[in-house]
Amino acid sequence: MAQLIKLQEYVSRYELDLTKYSNQFVRLKKQRWIEKKAEASIGDSTNHARLSAIKKAFLEELFANQLRWASSTAFEKSLLAPRYETDPLLKLLLQKLPDTYLLMYEPVFQIEQAPIELEAVLIAPLEIYCLAFLEGEKDDIYLASRERFWKVWRDDKQVKVMNPLLSLKRTHAIVSRLVKKAFPIKQVLVARHGYVDHFQGWHVDCIDKRNVQQWLEKHAANPTPMKFQQMKAARALLNHTRTEYYERVENSTISWEIEQND
Repeated sequence: MAQLIKLQEYVSRYELDLTKYSNQFVRLKKQRWIEKKAEASIGDSTNHARLSAIKKAFLEELFANQLRWASSTAFEKSLLAPRYETDPLLKLLLQKLPDTYLLMYEPVFQIEQAPIELEAVLIAPLEIYCLAFLEGEKDDIYLASRERFWKVWRDDKQVKVMNPLLSLKRTHAIVSRLVKKAFPIKQVLVARHGYVDHFQGWHVDCIDKRNVQQWLEKHAANPTPMKFQQMKAARALLNHTRTEYYERVENSTISWEIEQND
């Protein structure tokens, strides 16, 4: 499960110590899964349906904990928008990508006194992916072009959406500037529910309904261990994000958090 190191402009414990919490996440995840299997008395004879149900419940618990880690520390807390608790795209990215991938989701960067919200930045061990999404509706057909708006065929009707490459270009420019091109940076357009036609490349990888599962599986298949340059790039990005929070008066009660030791 990928690690959510920054969400919106919420306070994140990864900002305090990226190495500590990234390692702690992996360790506590493994520990909690062992406990979960013990609680459910999972053995070699456990049937597939029951095991799948237990894994699903475990991932839901893990997702809820991710949101807490990305919106609070031992002493500060940000007001988490309820929509993130059911955000299907956020959940997909976190649950389908490896532990060694670090995700910034809708982060707000502070660039020359101006706040700029981006869509998503995925910091993998060997490269960074600037992401833009075309969520739309099921089986939308996007007609790619260099125009400001793209035409979309939806249920035999034609509508328009803002050219997603504009957002992607802005994300790429900011990330490249902050990591000083010391790390390979790729641009990826994702239309997981629909199809993108007439795509010309434009130095952008296009992932749509035809290959989104293969793209996710490719990254999950052979996860690479975290790298020094990856952590360095992630810290550089975190150092330029905005954070808003208030001082908290209570400690979290999630069983596998250890905030009292922070």
